[in-house]
Amino acid sequence: MPCAPTTASPIESKPTVPQVSLQTISFDLSINTVDKGQISAILQGEDILLEPKDLESVGISVAGIGKAQTIEGKTYLSLSSLAPAIIYQFDVNLLKLALTSSSDRLTEVNVRDLYSRNVLPADTVFTNDSSAYVNYAVNYNRVQNVDGFSAFSELGYSFGNSLVNTTISRDAKGSVSRGLSSITYDNRKSLDRWTIGDTFANLGELGGNVTLGGVTVSRQFSLDPYFVSTPQDSTVRGSISTPSTVEVYNNGVLIRREQLNPGQFELRNVERDSGANNTTVIIRDSFGREQTIKTPFYFTSAVLSPGVSDYFINFGLKRPSLNDGGNYDSPGLRGRYRWGITNALTAGVRLETDNKLISGGGEIAWKLPTIGEIGIGAALSESNGSGGWAGYGRYNYTQRNFSIGASVRFLSDNYVHSSLAAVDNRNLVDASIQASIKLSDTIGVSARYSKIESRNLGSGYAIGFDGGISLSSDANLTISASRSIQPGNQNNDSISANLSINLGRNNRAIVGVQQERSNPTVVVAQVEKSIEGSEGWGYRVGSRSDRFGTDINANLRYQNSIGSYQANYNRTQGSDIAGVNIAGGVIFIGGKIVPSRPLFTNSYSLVQVPGIGGVRVTVNSADVGRTNADGDLIVTNLQSYYANSIGINLNDVPFDRRIEPASKLIAPPVKAGAIVTFTPQKIQNIFGKVLIKSKQNIVIPKYGNLIIKIDNKVFASPLGEGGEFYLENIPVGKHPATVEYDDKECKFDFDMPKIDRPSIELPMINCVVNY
Repeated sequence: MPCAPTTASPIESKPTVPQVSLQTISFDLSINTVDKGQISAILQGEDILLEPKDLESVGISVAGIGKAQTIEGKTYLSLSSLAPAIIYQFDVNLLKLALTSSSDRLTEVNVRDLYSRNVLPADTVFTNDSSAYVNYAVNYNRVQNVDGFSAFSELGYSFGNSLVNTTISRDAKGSVSRGLSSITYDNRKSLDRWTIGDTFANLGELGGNVTLGGVTVSRQFSLDPYFVSTPQDSTVRGSISTPSTVEVYNNGVLIRREQLNPGQFELRNVERDSGANNTTVIIRDSFGREQTIKTPFYFTSAVLSPGVSDYFINFGLKRPSLNDGGNYDSPGLRGRYRWGITNALTAGVRLETDNKLISGGGEIAWKLPTIGEIGIGAALSESNGSGGWAGYGRYNYTQRNFSIGASVRFLSDNYVHSSLAAVDNRNLVDASIQASIKLSDTIGVSARYSKIESRNLGSGYAIGFDGGISLSSDANLTISASRSIQPGNQNNDSISANLSINLGRNNRAIVGVQQERSNPTVVVAQVEKSIEGSEGWGYRVGSRSDRFGTDINANLRYQNSIGSYQANYNRTQGSDIAGVNIAGGVIFIGGKIVPSRPLFTNSYSLVQVPGIGGVRVTVNSADVGRTNADGDLIVTNLQSYYANSIGINLNDVPFDRRIEPASKLIAPPVKAGAIVTFTPQKIQNIFGKVLIKSKQNIVIPKYGNLIIKIDNKVFASPLGEGGEFYLENIPVGKHPATVEYDDKECKFDFDMPKIDRPSIELPMINCVVNY
């Protein structure tokens, strides 16, 4: 807001300034109480003259205002003529010039990026250590005295940014099959992943979901977790005339507090939830005045930022089944490409072709300003001389307490894609609508309706209602009711209620009742405990009862640093089913073979504190285990390409060892291992005294400094009142040293003996000077 002009004289009248016609002086300048350094100006009587370019350089626009005059070929503005937009005060004793400007004249733009994850920490190390792993899972089941055995294994080897992996499984009938096998290379800079071998493709709403072999290139935003692919158009703009505190609230929650200088400001990338968001910015200036700016935004991940593309392109063969020994057929080209056109509009195309079919089309995703998002797509296909068509539309709107969504999809009789043949049954019409509302902090309800028209089976529909009530911080009640008519089946009506109670220490109890048409009432009860942290015990015991009897199920789980173990038992309709599952992994890294828990999609690390066991290791400040007797610990579930903070607890390190730094940031590739070593350095404390010996007398260099230089490394110690010094870890040998004292210095050779003790007190050192 513009500042009102002062009624006081812009130049102090006392003490007086010796009057000269023109006098150039340098002042300390401040604008709206913010220091701007020094500036040169001309005193002209009681006025002050400044060049317009100097005012512009410190963030003040003087376009169209002020009285100008030319002095020695240069243009100057009279400060007194700039009022009321700009007023000034001048302290002649301190040579300080203070300008107060209205906010619309301040050109400096204070930019704050509020998105907390879009900056990679500068000291992050992208690792490329070679490593390998084997995951395994063994299952044993006994059903009615018949034994069954199955197994699964995954093998992987990573080097650089490449990964070679494959899976092998054995079913209960003894059949062995190969799963997905591939070699992948990640280009982190371009966010591309190249794959030779098997990959799974999801080709969109009107495309196929299929396993493919061959060569694939795809955009992977996960290669840079800090890259923002969606439009970050949630920018709040304003202006302030004094230093102010800015508080940013999103949906009533304080997310950031910033200090801003006077001028224009932009608060970019305000963090928000999916759906509708209401952002409130409260500005408090130096005088306690408040200004409030409210701005609505709608955020969706369905659109891309302008110029950002997302794609999947495969040239190769379709793999119909993972259980057929690895057979391939239907060579062809399949792909999908999407690109951001504006902050609100993203368009895409799709193509699937092989020797049996061609199918393709286009789609758009459109974000409405504040009222939701729309998706529309259409496609055509041809197979064996028969054409087909398809289309879809959807709408979604989400806010904090309410959401609604609707979708419809149409497929013609002969529409085909990579996983839908012309002879396959399909839903010619598939439509749905759903809505949910939060009535209060403790009650929420939702409703849904869907309808399908099957080509071969006829029509069907389903309608349902759900309600949730939070009875307390530890108890929740859910109620559901539904009616459905499946194509070719009779009506199915159902109503159920479930009560969940938190028993503390990760224990929970669930009691429920369910009633279906023409079926007896069913009562279920269950008690369960989840595993706390990365190791420990868990269990689940439950029952299902109706008038025909009671079924029982039980599960016991244990997890430690080298595996997970489960035992299951079920008794259903008089039949017993029992089973055991064992899963784990083996990691090969840094010349070591280490057992571990199974590795899934994340990465892992070998943390080394050589020779020191029992050291607690943390990942992002959470304890994950202790080093073994050799000082090693395998850490799993690291986020790939993300800056994972690996640290150690220095309280577990012996007092005569030093480790610096105590934490490191690493970003390993996907399913790859990183070696993180914290090298302990033995501490040797060295004590002694140094005196200055001259021709006349001996001087104590009290409060001076002892400096030793060894191979461009400096060891230094302040000197005490008696010339005492303290040093650490000085290498054995003679090293050039200097004593600095009383603006003088004395040079000598510091002789460090070879003594293997943690603390050494050296004999008195005399530094000789020639005066």
